[in-house]
Amino acid sequence: MDMKRKGGFSIYNIPFKITGIKDSFEKEREWLKVTEGDDLIKISICKEFPTPGYSLKVDKIAYEDNIYYIYLSITAPSPNAILLQAITYKKINIEINKKYIKAPPPYIFKIKSMPAIIRSRSIKEE
Repeated sequence: MDMKRKGGFSIYNIPFKITGIKDSFEKEREWLKVTEGDDLIKISICKEFPTPGYSLKVDKIAYEDNIYYIYLSITAPSPNAILLQAITYKKINIEINKKYIKAPPPYIFKIKSMPAIIRSRSIKEE
């Protein structure tokens, strides 16, 4: 585990595994669900997007000040892309082995999203 100190608090990154990413057009709300098992903590996240074509990635999970922060990065579709105008949802499933969890329950997870990255346009010569 990668460990740093910040203002007297320990910060460390938690190893994780992505077990699935799914696109959906079903009307949902954004949510974060945490399920604790004997050996694993399973986390499911649903994010809403204005059109298809967005990608969602978990950059890291870090423990800081008794909270586990899930850092998400979002990449927007190309501005030149022709896309259906429909609200879409991305669902991502994550597993963490409990041997990497150092704090006792209850486990508090929060999402930290990075601003959307806009893919650059391709410029054609005229």
